[in-house]
Amino acid sequence: FFSCHRRHWQDHGTDPDRGGRRQRNVAQRQQKLRLIPPAPLCQAVLPRHNTETSPINFSALQLAEPIVRAVTNKGYDTATEIQAGAIPSALEGRDILGTAQTGTGKTCAFALPILHRLSLAQVEHRPRPKKYDRNYMGRPPRALVLAPTRELATQIHDSFVAYGRNLKLRQTVVYGGVNQFHQVRALQNGIDILVATPGRLRDLQEQGYIDLT
Repeated sequence: FFSCHRRHWQDHGTDPDRGGRRQRNVAQRQQKLRLIPPAPLCQAVLPRHNTETSPINFSALQLAEPIVRAVTNKGYDTATEIQAGAIPSALEGRDILGTAQTGTGKTCAFALPILHRLSLAQVEHRPRPKKYDRNYMGRPPRALVLAPTRELATQIHDSFVAYGRNLKLRQTVVYGGVNQFHQVRALQNGIDILVATPGRLRDLQEQGYIDLT
């Protein structure tokens, strides 16, 4: 926001038709903005933790044992900074907005708390009719993850499958560009976690296959 508007002022602030007053106003605004230090995103929500000097094991984050076992089997023992900051708050049900570099485990940071909270509230799935019924609706999803692209949605879904392999939870992914038949069948089985791209999500919702109410 700041950089965009600053360029705008620099482009137009020297317009001779604007006069000296315009230039003085621009200079005053820029000076005020310089006095405001940029605040790191979510510092109040995600306390910084130096995982290099004091690493945190996943077992110390109060996650369910099946989840810790699955993460350990993937070769992960200690949490990264974004994971150590986000997971405890997410387990408490707090809203979180976080940012981190690529490869630091952001998907794991939000996937593990979702799996943990859903595992504590197991629900029964309604059996699907033996005869195919296109109007049959399985139990609606309890968690929704939106991804902008098919590739990212697939990666996120694969992470949920890997981390939740020891839990009796169902997850599926829906995206456009392919036939929706198998996606609809998975939804009719009833799911706990739905990973979706916005276009296919809206399409299936309008057809009545997804209930987010």
